[in-house]
Amino acid sequence: MKLSRHDMKELRREERKEGRKQEADKQDKAKRKGRILTWLVFILIVAGIGYGGYGFFTSPVTGNSVDMDYIREQALAFPDGFTHQHADLDIVLCGVEQNLPGAPLNGQIGPSELHTHDSVTNQRSLVNSDGNGVIHTEGNVRNSPEAHTIGRFLEHMGIAFSETSIMNYKDGDICQLSGEAGSVSATLNDNPLEKWINYLPKDGDIIVISFGQAPAEQ
Repeated sequence: MKLSRHDMKELRREERKEGRKQEADKQDKAKRKGRILTWLVFILIVAGIGYGGYGFFTSPVTGNSVDMDYIREQALAFPDGFTHQHADLDIVLCGVEQNLPGAPLNGQIGPSELHTHDSVTNQRSLVNSDGNGVIHTEGNVRNSPEAHTIGRFLEHMGIAFSETSIMNYKDGDICQLSGEAGSVSATLNDNPLEKWINYLPKDGDIIVISFGQAPAEQ
């Protein structure tokens, strides 16, 4: 059936009205998306400020406590610029020193700012070291002190740990040789080290993380 001129005008008017409605709907959707995106950005910025300013938080990698105030305070002892320092880390379980992960010859485990090399390179880097568990600290420690802690080094090595556990031992476990329950502790140059996870190793440090009895005399 052929439409009259009047009907054609009405049809075109309705089509234009529908087109304007669809365009308005698109603009409304775009505005809503824009508002949502703005809020998301705002929330992320606020969360980032809160996270960065917090003195004490939990590591998303291991769930261990990270004390930024303590870490930043230690960083002041490092040069304000590039540094390359070495420390020795031993893990002793029930009196037996453990072999820590070692890199292939001329390789390394961990990023440039905190890593270990193969035992030969480690021995050359640190006098009187057996090459097992040598920590290489590089870069500007003051700029990113949280990237240079013992806890971060253990993460790079793939070693399980917490304030109350190390490797496959946790507080209260029994050492088979002694038959006694043990607990996790640490020393720095033969002195007790309480906040060992958040400690920044310095040149020449000897750090021992122990479970149970003290290491046997050599």
